[in-house]
Amino acid sequence: MIVVSGENLLDVFKVKNNNYNFVNGGAGYNTALALGRFKSKIYYFSNISNDYFGKKIYKNLKKNNINTKFITKSNHSTSLAIVNQSKKTEYSFYLKNTAFRYAKNDKILKLKKNKIKLCYFTCLSIFLEPIAKKNIEIAKKIHKNSIVFLDPNIRKNIIDSKKKFINIFKTYMKYASLIKLSDEDLAYLKKNKSVKNTISNWITRYNLSAVILTKGKNGATVYTKRFSISKNSIKVKVKDTVGAGDVFSAGIIRYFEKKNLLDVKKIKNLSKLNWLRALEYANLVAAKSCTREGCNL
Repeated sequence: MIVVSGENLLDVFKVKNNNYNFVNGGAGYNTALALGRFKSKIYYFSNISNDYFGKKIYKNLKKNNINTKFITKSNHSTSLAIVNQSKKTEYSFYLKNTAFRYAKNDKILKLKKNKIKLCYFTCLSIFLEPIAKKNIEIAKKIHKNSIVFLDPNIRKNIIDSKKKFINIFKTYMKYASLIKLSDEDLAYLKKNKSVKNTISNWITRYNLSAVILTKGKNGATVYTKRFSISKNSIKVKVKDTVGAGDVFSAGIIRYFEKKNLLDVKKIKNLSKLNWLRALEYANLVAAKSCTREGCNL
């Protein structure tokens, strides 16, 4: 069982003549959707609105092979992300009292040990309450028997306190096996240290199996206690980069699933070759998504 936790929302794109396109999105939703299309054993953990947009989101999850056992529903509105596609993709969010924040973790906490192979936590759901508390409860319970995979996917414009966010991030690191973050995420989190020193310190202090650093067109690097290894990105004609990082994470997870490596002990001792092939696979699926509008693997 693979569990993905993270927001579901609408990505809103401005098109010609002041019209707008509405595309299902959200970091957790995107990763779950990608894994569902891979036919992975994927469960999505979130709360979804009963409104028109929420019904479309839920229907699309079911259509794409995603188990909805851990989804709850409510009358809170669906969140919105207004996508500004200039030289750099930026987002404006409408999140107050929206649905994904009100997920309930009771069913997950009742699962037996070893039931979850990997649980993925990402973006808004790791720090916005009350969902953040629910996610930390899950991570704390499962981390000794399951892979906890953390992607902060930082949205600086909605973080009220950088200090508070970093403390939350450190709490998750206590339970994490894998961390994936972008170079922009790292720049926000590190304290005037080199990239290598910052990541090495995290790995040692929190006993992490690996940290994956994505660098856009410059590819990605994996750091472990024993080595680091990099892989170049794949050049494509980019439509937009929305959800590319979410799909990259799905590629990493899917590779490990295919190779029967979703094990908290195995993940600590992966070879350079396994990591290189995982990066190749993740780069490929992320590149494919970038050729289409929105996150569309």
